[in-house]
Amino acid sequence: MQLSPLGDTQLQGACPFCGSRVFRVRPEYGTSHCFGCGAGGNAPMFEAQIGRPRENPYG
Repeated sequence: MQLSPLGDTQLQGACPFCGSRVFRVRPEYGTSHCFGCGAGGNAPMFEAQIGRPRENPYG
């Protein structure tokens, strides 16, 4: 995923879920949001949404 600077505090790129170019990341808060499909949240939520393998504590 490539992100480009947007102002002093945000990054912008293509949404990994819907492909729209209105996916924004706010590194100082550790959050992201897509204005196209509404996906977003904090870093753990983002990882869960993109389906990266995670260790299952329940086996």
